[in-house]
Amino acid sequence: MTMKGWRVMALLPLVAVGLAGCAGEQAAITATVRQAVGNERIRLAVLPFDNLSQKPGAERAVTQTILTYLLASDLFEVIEPGHVNRVLADLRVRSAAEEIDPETARKLGQRLNAELLLIGVVQEYGEVRVANDVYPAVSLSMRILDVYTGSILWSASAAQTGADTVVIFDFGRITSLPKLTQVLVEKMARGLQASAPRIVEAVKRGREAGLPAAPTPPPPSAPVTVPPPAPQGPLAEAQLKALLRDVSGFTRSEVGYRKHFYDTVEAVYAVEGTRIPVRLVDYASPERAANFMTGEHAGVAPATFANLPAYMWESQFGLVHLDVVAGRFGLYLSGPSGAAANLQRLAQALIAGLQDVR
Repeated sequence: MTMKGWRVMALLPLVAVGLAGCAGEQAAITATVRQAVGNERIRLAVLPFDNLSQKPGAERAVTQTILTYLLASDLFEVIEPGHVNRVLADLRVRSAAEEIDPETARKLGQRLNAELLLIGVVQEYGEVRVANDVYPAVSLSMRILDVYTGSILWSASAAQTGADTVVIFDFGRITSLPKLTQVLVEKMARGLQASAPRIVEAVKRGREAGLPAAPTPPPPSAPVTVPPPAPQGPLAEAQLKALLRDVSGFTRSEVGYRKHFYDTVEAVYAVEGTRIPVRLVDYASPERAANFMTGEHAGVAPATFANLPAYMWESQFGLVHLDVVAGRFGLYLSGPSGAAANLQRLAQALIAGLQDVR
């Protein structure tokens, strides 16, 4: 047997123990929930994830991975995804991460016959260089909402690269995004065990109380106040693209446009050999922009950048991120941690061009 073969044989018992441990943890979660709620399984709807990564279609891949995991675990009764999408369209909910307030959660619960809603965001989905190799990289955040109250019963955020699973001699390395997504979803789901009692108690209370009745509409004779239309309207594609303007000292790629929940333009700026991807999202109103950003950074107080609410942090992949609420816009920049000064300089220049847009 070759030396490589001996290495693999030596590691097989460790892998077997790890797999058995994962299966045992999932069985424990399922048993805990089933015993507490009786024969009727908890009904859960998985809402399409929002995609803040640079990879088109990442939200569909992640949502499908989560659905596959939940169906295999038999932990919840999962609402049929096509029905979920139709109800979201009927209620005109375009972004689950932004628009699920307690009233919307109640409506979704009634229409879907669901007790829990799982919503989430794909923050990173692509590749990252580790030493001399390129590995897949995924970063996700998820929340489970109680439809009876709209409260958050469980939340988790996690990031992982294919290099993180290497045990020894490159054994355990993950080379594909789908496989890494599966591993990360399973890792996050195991954290449900600690929150299982809270979820169970919330569902039991909700079943006893029932969903609150829908508000009674006013009688025909009652005056109904119709709010005036919002002063903001969508910008034309050309107008939005022009906001990612040329900045002195930086070169800029062609500006791309896509309709992703909200009108979005993207470009890559470069300086001193460093690439800084930039995304500008038009939320059409300052309130909506602020609400979306607050939801994305739940539990984190905003800092101030250029006199605007902002969030700046460094990810596990060595990237620095700057998210800024600039009036009706969300401005998102990222780049290598050593490029923080240039990233901030670029952000200030772009913000200056957004000040007069209403």
